[in-house]
Amino acid sequence: GWVRVGDSVCYYRNLYTPGEDVDVDESKSKRRGFYSIRFNMTFRNKGDICYFAYHFPYTFSFLKTSISRCLSLIPSNLYYSYDFIGESLGGNPLTLLTVTAEGSRDQVNNRDIVFLSSRVHPGESNASWMMHGRCLLQ
Repeated sequence: GWVRVGDSVCYYRNLYTPGEDVDVDESKSKRRGFYSIRFNMTFRNKGDICYFAYHFPYTFSFLKTSISRCLSLIPSNLYYSYDFIGESLGGNPLTLLTVTAEGSRDQVNNRDIVFLSSRVHPGESNASWMMHGRCLLQ
């Protein structure tokens, strides 16, 4: 399985800046730049195959299990709907989970809306983990 490894981890802004979108009048501290990550890794066994990931994977099967658990944790005084809204290019279902408190039509219409999105791109498992944590909060 996947494990957290490495030591002396350092994430820092490097000296590279984008060639486009840079206003020459901007101070260097205000320019958008690129970041680097550096870490040390000791391999224990010669010839092993090792994969590095920015974050632990968040599989589609785990997503489905997590959604079921999340739905079971929604308090009974809240209204929720779980709707199919389309398919990804890979054929996976795209769903929308709506959670709100009950109220009159005016109360509901006058509420602020918070829209949380995760897994916009297949490699963004960290966004899925963030949503996972949010769903488990009560």
